Amino acid sequence: MFYQRARESERRLARKNLEYWRDYPAKYALWYFNPYGPCPPTWYNQPFAGRFKQHCFYEPAPGTCESVYSR
Repeated sequence: MFYQRARESERRLARKNLEYWRDYPAKYALWYFNPYGPCPPTWYNQPFAGRFKQHCFYEPAPGTCESVYSR
């Protein structure tokens, strides 16, 4: 899969994410993963932003990247 070209459906999804499609809990999240248990309150010093199905989302720590969050 890593060596195949992106399909048009994958390109559309990537464009949506980059242009406007930011919904809770991933609105500003930079990290997510699927743990084997409950979501930890922080992950690599990043605060927990929310959970969607089995995935835990984490945002940059407060005070980081302020120009991005002011949009």
